[in-house]
Amino acid sequence: MRETRISVHFTRSLIRFAASRGASAEDLCRAAGLTLAQLGEPDRTIPSRRSEAVWALAERQTGDPNLGLRLGEHSHPAVFGLVGYLMTCSATLAEALEKLVRYSNLLTDGVTGRLFREADLAGVELTVADREDNFLRRSARQPVEASFATLLTVAEALTGRRPRVREVGFAHPAPPDTTEHIRIFQTTVNFGRPVSRLGFEPEILDAPVVTADPGLRAMFEARAEERLARVARAETLAERVRERLLRSVTETPPTLAAVARDLGLSERSLQRRLGEEGTTFLALLDAARRELACLHLENPAVSVAEVAFLLGFSEPSAFHRFFKRKTGETPDAFRRRVSGA
Repeated sequence: MRETRISVHFTRSLIRFAASRGASAEDLCRAAGLTLAQLGEPDRTIPSRRSEAVWALAERQTGDPNLGLRLGEHSHPAVFGLVGYLMTCSATLAEALEKLVRYSNLLTDGVTGRLFREADLAGVELTVADREDNFLRRSARQPVEASFATLLTVAEALTGRRPRVREVGFAHPAPPDTTEHIRIFQTTVNFGRPVSRLGFEPEILDAPVVTADPGLRAMFEARAEERLARVARAETLAERVRERLLRSVTETPPTLAAVARDLGLSERSLQRRLGEEGTTFLALLDAARRELACLHLENPAVSVAEVAFLLGFSEPSAFHRFFKRKTGETPDAFRRRVSGA
């Protein structure tokens, strides 16, 4: 199964905010497996485990247990990328939230959203996808709290009115101190609920968006539909090969023949199709080895020699040369820098 992915827009917002609070943007980018330049690529996503690492490191380096709430307070519609631009062009807040829910898969496949409207309550529910590879099943607090605080901030930016919260509940357990939750949501906050739910007065859904623009809305919606169709289609072959390699790069690296057989292709077809996507099997194998090498080296309990063995190198010196060529530093230097951070 393909690993849950998170939009780079969320990651970039978190990294920039945490850096403004004293965290290292370089360390956070490394945890995300991205360069600073790649943070600006609008269609890029990162795997679930990387997003979990960024949140954990950001919380640790800022020393802020309420990092998600504070991030949400300082967010704006651009945090949603293309979907955010579509929201700013919508006619009403209800329409804007409907667009957010409809195109949520452009942001992450780790949660599903639902817009509800009842007689005396309206709002959004978030349900974490029940998949083993979804870090939100075990570490939902910061991202989900950031999402609800962001919804309030964005709703105010769109309408000029801050919604009056009447109900807020989170599926994750209560933290030791909920003072900041009460300050931000201005109501009792519940925890351990079946789903995370943010409810406010239903009248706010009819509030007009101050930047509504039917022409731009149609343009952004066409682009969103096009991207949603791309996401719905099968992932690229390169992504499938990459996920296969990340799962199986061990002391006996998978061969081209083995991967082709697993994918139901001939070796020639696999090579040709990867070439059409602008890559090669060896390039993907090197990338997988590099990513796994960094993950293993972040664990001080695993020696450099053991990492070399785990990744299928005949001897540590060969691993040293490979790592230096791919990262610009030796495994020991990388480990010292990460440990120091």
